[in-house]
Amino acid sequence: MIVRPARTQDAVAIAAITNQVVRDTLVTFTTQERSPASIAEDIAARGPAFQVAERGNQVVGFATYGRFRTGPGYDATREHTIMLDPQAQGRGVVED
Repeated sequence: MIVRPARTQDAVAIAAITNQVVRDTLVTFTTQERSPASIAEDIAARGPAFQVAERGNQVVGFATYGRFRTGPGYDATREHTIMLDPQAQGRGVVED
């Protein structure tokens, strides 16, 4: 497994992971599925703050962070997101 900066071409795989979480779990307050195009925009905007985990040339997860809330009291706070494809969960980081 490698962790690397996300690229806009990863957006389809990231959307699949994200949308499965939105549809099938209660771990997010988000109720709207995301399009690959909107995720590609996030990747371009966040740069190194958007990373993917890749195993065998396949994106199996991602991590990103950004500002938690607006307002001066939150200037130094960040919120993070880490999501894995269900097939990658519980496997740890091991050599294939």
